Amino acid sequence: MSRDPWLVRWLPLLRERAVTEPVLELGCGRGADTAVLADAGLHVIAIDRSAEAIAEARKRVPVAEFHCQDIRAPFPPAAADLGAVVASLSLHYFPWAETLTLAGRLRSVLRPAGVLLARLNSTGDHNHGASGHPQIDERYYLVDGHPKRFFDHDDVTVLFATGWRTLGIEELVIQRYSLPKVVWEVVLARSGA
Repeated sequence: MSRDPWLVRWLPLLRERAVTEPVLELGCGRGADTAVLADAGLHVIAIDRSAEAIAEARKRVPVAEFHCQDIRAPFPPAAADLGAVVASLSLHYFPWAETLTLAGRLRSVLRPAGVLLARLNSTGDHNHGASGHPQIDERYYLVDGHPKRFFDHDDVTVLFATGWRTLGIEELVIQRYSLPKVVWEVVLARSGA
């Protein structure tokens, strides 16, 4: 497995937008991105549903605040009026209506001009489930027993159509796993009040 330094290029933006507020990280896993954020001097509130992953992340990044929960559950009270949210490969497990609701909830915890950095599975990600698996719904498959959504450009546009200003959207090949993975990397700012 290769190192995945995706956040490094976004650290200046995160520092600018989350000067005093915490950064909410959804799907923190074992804390790799949490460590990058904390090492950059940011206070992180990290969420993951795996107790095992949270335990490892706590050891790795003792200065962060961790919560073991589903990201669809209410966010911790401190996760309000935030400057930034990071969601790397954590928004793809849900039916479309729940995914839209989650995008709205992310917007609601950000202060105006707060940013969301997200990476989403691309429909071009055939190494990790975009083809060859039972279909649950359009671009939504049962991959190794788990539901996974794959997004095309139009899906990304629709998901973040209301209340967001797009700062960047790019389809990339990353080296996070043993095989290359195709993702959408999306950077958005909350628009309006």
